[in-house]
Formats: sequence, structure tokens, C-alpha cells
Amino acid sequence: MPPSLRAWLYDLQALFEWLDERGDVDRQKIALFGTSLGSVAAMWAARMHADVRAVVFEHLPSLRDMLRENVADDGSALSAYTVGMMEFAGLPEDMEPADNAPRVGAKALFLAAENENARDRQALLRAY
Repeated sequence: MPPSLRAWLYDLQALFEWLDERGDVDRQKIALFGTSLGSVAAMWAARMHADVRAVVFEHLPSLRDMLRENVADDGSALSAYTVGMMEFAGLPEDMEPADNAPRVGAKALFLAAENENARDRQALLRAY
């Protein structure tokens, strides 16, 4: 699969398969750490794999907010349609942190820096 956000996320399945094959990995001690887009991936992986016991999310962005920021939103039906289609076509299902957070069974620590941009801080608070 060529490099993309979708491939990067789905590669996480290969990581968990590799962990399953290792005899020296204690399945009760799997923790994930992610920063920025890595925190989005960590949340998605924690939701998909019940073996994850703890997760740290640092600088957790909203992919929807990032997408909206990069598409001209003039309030028209066309701009709303464009955002919706880009979101639907470009992201794996159930990818948004605020949608995933309630489905994560692991203990979680949410971190934000003092100089966190307002968009990402709001996304982190929604997910929390």
C-alpha cells in the first residue's frame, strides 16, 4: 500500500499481529503513546485492540477541524459537500478522536502544552 494516512493507520494491525507472535510480550502491559497525528492513531488502535491497557494522547488534533481549516468554508452547500466528501473519502471509518474516545477501554492521559493552538486544545477537550 502506498504511504498515506490510511495506510499508516492500517499498518497498526501488523504491529499488533507482530506483538501477538512474540513470546516475550506481556499482553497485560501494552501501552501506547502518541503525539499530534500519532495520538489520533494511538486512540484508533486502543479502540480496536482490547489488549491496550493505557494510552497517552499529546497534542490530540481533530482531523475534521484540520480538514475544515484547509477547505474554504463560505457557508455554501458546495463547501459543506466538499468537506463531507473529503472527510468520507480520505479517512478510515470512526477516525475522529471525539467519536473514538468513548470507545477506548484503556486508561488514558490527555496532555496539552501551554502554547497548544486553540483548535487542538478544543479537540482534546471534546475527546476528553
